[in-house]
Amino acid sequence: TALDMANLNRVFPGNPAGTVTEMLAHVLLDGVLAGCDAIVDLHAEPDTMAIRCLYTPPPSDEHGRRSFALAQASGNPILYLTEGVPGMLTTVARARGIPAVMPETGGPLPGAAGLMPEAQGEVLNILRALGSIPGEPEPAAHVTVDRVAHIRAPVGGLYRPAVGFDRVGQMVPGGETLGAIVSVFTGETLAEIEAPFAESWLMMVRGRVSRVHPGDPLYIVGRETGRAS
Repeated sequence: TALDMANLNRVFPGNPAGTVTEMLAHVLLDGVLAGCDAIVDLHAEPDTMAIRCLYTPPPSDEHGRRSFALAQASGNPILYLTEGVPGMLTTVARARGIPAVMPETGGPLPGAAGLMPEAQGEVLNILRALGSIPGEPEPAAHVTVDRVAHIRAPVGGLYRPAVGFDRVGQMVPGGETLGAIVSVFTGETLAEIEAPFAESWLMMVRGRVSRVHPGDPLYIVGRETGRAS
């Protein structure tokens, strides 16, 4: 939020006497979301990145099983089993017993629509699973991941992807080159980025040539549940 530079999805349940973002979280939760039967928290990515995954609690208890059933119905190809972190909407929903999932689908893939049809399809599938609209969820294969690597730029320079937008939501073998950071002055390679897991599922992809600073996000990669690193 530009007024206080806070992340709305890190301040739930909010504070009625706090900053603008904290007050917004409080109003959204107590005024709208507290009465929901289920919560679908939608996220996407800016113009240099695309994302396709869904965060869900593991099916280890009744709340987890209800949430995971919605995740399975969504049609998203990568389901990340996680309890979330404090301040996230889905974490607060769990404390209140409301099944909640967080699809992250969007970005500037080729074509004017990007991933909009896929994102819309996921929401409609979840609504069908809830019985809010008629019909059955469209069947789709998915993989669950239990560990993720947030790959960030180790140095600054010009990032040149070898694995682009068309691979988001797919698997690449471990050690495959995802891209390289080169010097804008000499063109020399300053760092090469490789897939970290034996089977690396691409949850987020920086698929466009772009300037990067040390620490900037490049990829989010998941490890399939039950597999070794």
